[in-house]
Amino acid sequence: MKPHKYLITGASGFIGGSLFDFLNEQNASVIGVGRSHRSESNYFQCDIFNNVRLKQLLQDVTCIVHCAGYAHAFHLPIYEEKDLSWKINYEATENLARLAAELGVSTFIHLSSVKAMGKVANLCVDESWEHPPESQYGKYKLAAEKIVSYLGCQFGMRVINLRLSMVYGSGGKGNLERMARYVFQNIFPPLPETNNHRSMVHIQDVIQAILCVSQNDLLDNELFIISGPDAPSGRQLYDQIRKAYGMRPIHIQVPYKLLYLLASICEILQHILRRRLPFNHDVLDKLLSSEWYSSKKLQSMLNWIPTVTLEMGLMEMAQGNSKSSFK
Repeated sequence: MKPHKYLITGASGFIGGSLFDFLNEQNASVIGVGRSHRSESNYFQCDIFNNVRLKQLLQDVTCIVHCAGYAHAFHLPIYEEKDLSWKINYEATENLARLAAELGVSTFIHLSSVKAMGKVANLCVDESWEHPPESQYGKYKLAAEKIVSYLGCQFGMRVINLRLSMVYGSGGKGNLERMARYVFQNIFPPLPETNNHRSMVHIQDVIQAILCVSQNDLLDNELFIISGPDAPSGRQLYDQIRKAYGMRPIHIQVPYKLLYLLASICEILQHILRRRLPFNHDVLDKLLSSEWYSSKKLQSMLNWIPTVTLEMGLMEMAQGNSKSSFK
């Protein structure tokens, strides 16, 4: 197929920025848009609701990779987070997809999340898992998936929804990077072993998955899960982080009941302060329960294989993130 001209949203963020950098290195035809400043001549600061500016930037674009999104910000009141999450994850996605469809963009790739699926207990699930999401974030992501698929069908635009498991790597600012910082500072508790499974995927594998689906013109209205080759328990992840940062092993474990008590105290403080804290029941659940997902559909259909193991990925993250910035 003819090479795409790409437009990458969220190109000042971790995933979008990494994809934008990679495509620039490959001398691909690409435009990046985002909220923050970047120096590249093919990058533009642009509000995703600014349709006048977007129409100018979308001239001759054949593939949009919509990486812009919103998870959470600790400095905002929880009620403001909810409104902002809906506005960015749903309303902005619908606006961009509708504009793209009306302008004749051929391919729209929407980066969604495995949070658009319900709890998986200790099962490894695939795209057929139909349990509805429980979190507001997951509900908004699912709603966004549905509207872009609808618009794709209505206007004849190819739509691919990618449900990403936790993405990590050098330059990331998500939960794993935050955990690594606290582990390095010796203030993160040594977790108990619960034999849970946490799917995650390195940014290099995410980029390859995006390019894989963008370059196959037979895909239409498809949904794929993107996960890496490893799904460690919270305790295994803790131990691997210490190893990656050259720290000695620790064999003690903080009992679950004590962690639960600390999370409960933080929940009370959240209610009083009306702000999200770095530790609460949701964070504890993420660490010690399972979120285990299979990417075999993409592997079998397009021969995409995740190649970055957890050990390799954490070593890359440790080398890329200056230890001095953790102090």
